[in-house]
Amino acid sequence: GHWFVFKDGLWSGRGPEVVNCSRPLFLTAAASTEEVWAPSSGNAFLRFRDAKHVIVQYADAFETMMPVCMAQSRDGSIWFGAAQAGLHRLTRRRIEVMDSSDGLAHDGVWSVLESGDGALWVATRLGFSVKRDEKVTTYTTDEGLRDGWCTTFCEDSQGRMWIGTSGGGLHCYVNGQLFALWLPGVREDNKIRCLLADPDGSLWAGSLRALHRFRAEPSALNSLLEFGDLPLMTIQSHEAWSDFAGTENVDVRQLHKDATGALWIGTSRKGLFRKEGEVFQRNTVADRLGSDSVWAFHEDSKGTLWIGTERGLNRYQDETFDLFTTAEGLPDNLINCIVEDDYERL
Repeated sequence: GHWFVFKDGLWSGRGPEVVNCSRPLFLTAAASTEEVWAPSSGNAFLRFRDAKHVIVQYADAFETMMPVCMAQSRDGSIWFGAAQAGLHRLTRRRIEVMDSSDGLAHDGVWSVLESGDGALWVATRLGFSVKRDEKVTTYTTDEGLRDGWCTTFCEDSQGRMWIGTSGGGLHCYVNGQLFALWLPGVREDNKIRCLLADPDGSLWAGSLRALHRFRAEPSALNSLLEFGDLPLMTIQSHEAWSDFAGTENVDVRQLHKDATGALWIGTSRKGLFRKEGEVFQRNTVADRLGSDSVWAFHEDSKGTLWIGTERGLNRYQDETFDLFTTAEGLPDNLINCIVEDDYERL
């Protein structure tokens, strides 16, 4: 419970009665703000600065942040976006926070992705931001986005970055230029929930009411008033499915193509679908799925498929669903995202 400071050639110490620490200080972390952090009792942290300390209840703040997305960058850092509190970077030594004061379009972060060139793409409620090294560039409706609420990213096989929006269709970033794309159908078809690049070069898009598969290329034509002055992506081919094995108006929330080529489709309140060819197979809570709302997929290094639901984590292995909840030790049953670290831990 004691901590010590070495400064100007002298040691000074503080005891547990001063720092209010009820357990041994096994771990400290130095931050770039000239502060030192250490775990305290429960889920709190001690923050030391200028020979003073404060207790930070990070767990309480975590509840209000509502983490909604995660990604691991090539340097091993874990990034998570919070619905109200910006982008957080977890490394082995410290926690960093990036928000609108650092150039993000908004503090509400809904998706994060590292592109092939090492840039970090961050989708927010008022646009998206791109972090390259220490420079942050932000794109909002002022730069031509039809809808500022960006929901998801996907980098295709050509290195083009696709951006989904909450009602404004798709945008594509190609060689430093933004293009716009409106999928055939109504506004609900252009409320984009998720994107997936297929190895064959096509793109899958899940929307509020359907599953889309398309190919598109940049065009020299400028769009009409609905897209401002942005040039258009021209659709080369398009397919759409709004009826999954007799289930209509499916709100598609997550997509994953497994090692066998099967397409997994997570939905809101309609269960889990597996598409092989033109056949849709449906699984629900009756098959031991945690919930009929599926928010995340991850196929681990051993080929096991993990499925995050509103009420637990499922493992799909040998045609069987195993369910893990708080009863098995999870801190919460709501699983928004799944990331595997360098040590094969989820």
